[in-house]
Amino acid sequence: MSYMWIYRLCTFVFATIAALIVMALSAQTTAAIQNLVHISLLYSNFGLAAGVLTVVSMPLMLLRDCFGVGPSSVVLFELIWISVLWILFFVAGGLTFADVNFSEVVQSCDVIADPDLRNICRDAQPLGIFAILAAIALLVYCAILLVFAATRSSRKDSIWTKSVKDTEKASY
Repeated sequence: MSYMWIYRLCTFVFATIAALIVMALSAQTTAAIQNLVHISLLYSNFGLAAGVLTVVSMPLMLLRDCFGVGPSSVVLFELIWISVLWILFFVAGGLTFADVNFSEVVQSCDVIADPDLRNICRDAQPLGIFAILAAIALLVYCAILLVFAATRSSRKDSIWTKSVKDTEKASY
């Protein structure tokens, strides 16, 4: 196996695990805030969206690459889709840390009497951290894949419509 495919596998596994954590914390935050005021927080909505899209698409992209080339495993589609995902994760993490009450609430989670508010307070920081970590991992993979594809394309070997695994086989 090539280094690019192994790095891709590790990145996808890490992003999927981080997405599960972000999705779970976002769902818990949404449920807790629904019990209080029947609204939803924007950062938890973005966390849910990024988590669901990642948990559904990452394993499918890996499976499609292992069992045959399809439109979801070509380099061009992968670059576009991974870019959408890392942007969603950065937005979810940024909105979490940019919440107006975040700095006040995080310092005093233990003094909050309401259990739902305490859960929202305690879930905010890990949600933001895992969202940013997933975004960074996907951004780095996207940048490496873009450089790899551009380098191969400059050698008159267009790989934009090939899978990552096939491009690695052709390079040896």
